[in-house]
Amino acid sequence: LVNEAKLFIAPLKANPLDIENLPEKIKLAAFVPYQMEAILENQTTKNKLKQIENILIGGSSISYALEKKISALHSSSYMSFGM
Repeated sequence: LVNEAKLFIAPLKANPLDIENLPEKIKLAAFVPYQMEAILENQTTKNKLKQIENILIGGSSISYALEKKISALHSSSYMSFGM
């Protein structure tokens, strides 16, 4: 990996941040819109999401409501669907 970056693979589930052994500092994470909805519904994982520096969202389009929720996080978020 570049610059000795560490790769963490979370379990495949609706809310991948709902785990105990999540690293404290995450520079980049990728999610699909379904996962983002699940993460944002849970206050604990929503707080974990706010600590991630860059969020990549892809796999399908997102609703305007979800876009507004993501924008309120104040972290760098990128949509990659339809590129």
